[in-house]
Amino acid sequence: MTEELNEQIARSLDATPQLLPFLPELLADVWALGASVEIIVDLLRQMGINDPRRRAFDVGCGKGAVAVSLAKENGCRVYGIDGFEPFIAEARKRATDAGVAELCTFECGDMREAVAHIRDYDVVIYAAHSPVLAGRPCVEVLRQCVRHGGYILIDDGFLADGVQSKPPGYEDFLPYDRTVAALNACGDRVVREVTPSPVTWHADDDRITDFIRRRAEALAVRNPQAAGALNEYVRVQERECETLKAIHVPATWLLQRR
Repeated sequence: MTEELNEQIARSLDATPQLLPFLPELLADVWALGASVEIIVDLLRQMGINDPRRRAFDVGCGKGAVAVSLAKENGCRVYGIDGFEPFIAEARKRATDAGVAELCTFECGDMREAVAHIRDYDVVIYAAHSPVLAGRPCVEVLRQCVRHGGYILIDDGFLADGVQSKPPGYEDFLPYDRTVAALNACGDRVVREVTPSPVTWHADDDRITDFIRRRAEALAVRNPQAAGALNEYVRVQERECETLKAIHVPATWLLQRR
């Protein structure tokens, strides 16, 4: 794993590269890592991604929550890639435990390289990874991974009404109309849009932050030399929760490639 990829992985998880060895335990109680698993599974079932002839590509699959759930609930085949080996190891274990290992293939690698050569899938899934492909037209990149008539699923959100200025790190968040315009920029069609309750979403974020706080406290006792970094990680999570409550509306979009 390159130093640059380490930095990207750490940044996507709101951490520093020095904290990477602690992340498996810090996030031990969090499987989905921000993805709207039930919404994704339901949307793709509605679109016929529901048997072993259908193939899904999960970009930045994390611990495999989306991939394993798709295989178990919808019966489709899923290929997931993530740059963090401990997450890939857990994804494989979860697939085995769920009895769907034969439907799931997980690989540790750079998702930015993978999207450059993966082609002809029925659906590509990009869930809760907005910083990773920032600076490039996200839909333009992802749509190349699917066949014509296939689907691009983006699980992210948009800027809440009335937000006048965006905090550092949230520059890519756009108001609703500009977000939808970006999704439509390649001529693809938005066939489904789901906006879950922000109250429920943010309550889940608070619960996850509590899990992380408890894990960080236990780690700090065993690793006093890292206590400062662990405490700062918790503070970052708390600040992000409060920021998202103020500026973010969660949403999941399903596009069909023209």
